[in-house]
Amino acid sequence: MPAQSKRKHHGTNNLELLAEGKQDREYKRKLDKISKDKQEKKKMTFAYLKTIKKMGYDFEDSITDHKRKLEKIQKKKEARGDPFKKEREEFEKKKQQQLAENKERLKKKEELQRKHEQREQKRKQMRRTNNRGQPVLKYHMNQILNKLTSEKK
Repeated sequence: MPAQSKRKHHGTNNLELLAEGKQDREYKRKLDKISKDKQEKKKMTFAYLKTIKKMGYDFEDSITDHKRKLEKIQKKKEARGDPFKKEREEFEKKKQQQLAENKERLKKKEELQRKHEQREQKRKQMRRTNNRGQPVLKYHMNQILNKLTSEKK
């Protein structure tokens, strides 16, 4: 039984290899080689540093020099400034203006809607009141209309 499972496993590997393109395999090999080279370089540098330390070399001077160089580079970058700063600020201003305009539009819409609702309420209320603003019920209105129509006849 185990022999059969191995055969199947090899079959899938072969299928996978066939499915992978030749370029993919070469790319993977190159990546593996690069990672191995990096590991070897790290090992070599650590070994080199250990031997130098044993010889009595002090690293503090080189570290301070390196820090100074980094600080100079940082100062140059800060002096140059951000090349896209103006564009970014303009974009932010436009965005803020658009937001303000949208808020104003929404306020105007809400105000119009509120006015419309108030008008509608007044209209409904006027239907239910007489000229003096006294409330008139529907059946009273019917009675008044009946009286008016009967008087005309």
